[in-house]
Amino acid sequence: MLLNEEEVLETSNEEAVEEAPIEVVSDGEKSFDVLIEEKRAPLYKTFQTSRKISNILTFVILAVSIGGMYLITGSQAWMPILGWCLLGAGVAGMLAFYFLSKRRFDGKTKEYISFVNEIVTKETFSSANFGDIEVTEGKIEIDGVAGNGVYTNIVRVASRNIIKGKYDDVSFKFAEAALFKRDEGKKQPTSACFVGKYFEAENNIKFGGNIVINIAREEPVDVPNALDNRAKLYTDDGLTIYGDEGCDFRAVIGEKFLGSIKKIKAEKHLLNLALSIWEGHTFVFMSYDDDVIALPFDKPFNPSAFKSFVDDLNRVFDVIKLLGK
Repeated sequence: MLLNEEEVLETSNEEAVEEAPIEVVSDGEKSFDVLIEEKRAPLYKTFQTSRKISNILTFVILAVSIGGMYLITGSQAWMPILGWCLLGAGVAGMLAFYFLSKRRFDGKTKEYISFVNEIVTKETFSSANFGDIEVTEGKIEIDGVAGNGVYTNIVRVASRNIIKGKYDDVSFKFAEAALFKRDEGKKQPTSACFVGKYFEAENNIKFGGNIVINIAREEPVDVPNALDNRAKLYTDDGLTIYGDEGCDFRAVIGEKFLGSIKKIKAEKHLLNLALSIWEGHTFVFMSYDDDVIALPFDKPFNPSAFKSFVDDLNRVFDVIKLLGK
């Protein structure tokens, strides 16, 4: 089971990768993954206990209900009265248990989610290059990602952990997000086209068009669906650059930028990386598997997967700084 903060953000793009946990210890204190586990384990144990009690209670109430129905149809005067009393007591007991356990568990869950978000945010932006980090209460709206150049026909956006900040002198807005697209003529009218880490960063380039850079695996995940009418300007080892026919993309993005972006691969937990470059801002979509995206609940936090993501994030920001150079 996964915590239901935003269900789609906890749906894996592919099978999780098993890796040995890495414990990061600072100044003799407990590592952040140990702190998370100390919160997660008792919460999950409470959930399992509650589920067992609920299952037992269901069987008990089923038996009481059968007995009550039998008594209701009995010929003795007292039998219907007792039957209805049993049915009422059974229903009342189940409702009381449900609401009391739900209220208690929901409170602990919200506290746990808040704790995990806070500690993970701190570790994500722990590099000295990050500054002015501000956690906001907002969400990514459809208008904010419409016309991004990578994904189109977006009908819904789920997001959490909206964070603003700077990487050196590059201002950005970051979030964990999922984009849903419209699927015409299919049983399910919508489906997720992107699940992962999303951010929008400012840039200083002067360019009237749009360039999209996509770094994919051999078996593509979260495939961009807004590139059908775009020309392929460059391809090399999983990296493809899209733009308008005849666009001098090298002059726009710069040779240093191109050389650095070519070193990034969609591997380990990173499933796909797409950058959409416009004058003034750059959209970045980093697709990840469940080990990075899902809040830890039925399984312990995976520090190795998290470290892999943080390394990717810093690497991408280092490349973005070179845009136009």
